[in-house]
Amino acid sequence: MRIGLTGGIGCGKSSAGKCFAELGWRRLDSDAIVRDLLANDAGLHASLRECWGEEAVLPEGGANRSFIAGKVFHDKAELSWWEGLVLPKVRETWQGALATEPDVDWVVEVPLLFEKDLQGNFDRTVCVEAPQAVQLARLAAKGLDREQSLARINNQMPVLDKARCADLVLSNAGSLEFLQRQVRRASEMLRSFSR
Repeated sequence: MRIGLTGGIGCGKSSAGKCFAELGWRRLDSDAIVRDLLANDAGLHASLRECWGEEAVLPEGGANRSFIAGKVFHDKAELSWWEGLVLPKVRETWQGALATEPDVDWVVEVPLLFEKDLQGNFDRTVCVEAPQAVQLARLAAKGLDREQSLARINNQMPVLDKARCADLVLSNAGSLEFLQRQVRRASEMLRSFSR
């Protein structure tokens, strides 16, 4: 079983992914793959320098994440270029992992699952949703101000639209225990589909 797990920024995809992993699902986090690429992919660094100059890469190595965020979250053309550079590398990474172990139950966190029409790579899709006030509070706890948070939220498909596209929806407006109970039920349902 291959599950594509999505949701809006700050809705709790990672929390839900960890809950699935605790139930024996093999978890892949696209955001973690991006962080690894930003830190270690020399080809990516070369492309960043070519497009945006030396400031896009830190002197000690690795991509300058705050510089990149300033570029892409306020300019649709820059965002499109960035996604065209990074998303194929991310997709190649998780597709390779899925192909290597086809008999494993996988949950893959893909923030832009529906925006990039990637749902066909999965047996089922799950969306984690939360009200915007909850998203903003969680992003503030990570150090983003309201303007930065809204720029990121507004660059994604509205979370309610994602929920309408998904096979299953998890609400993450409450406690972690509430989310864990939903994930346990979802896991049972999803595994029953594969039998």
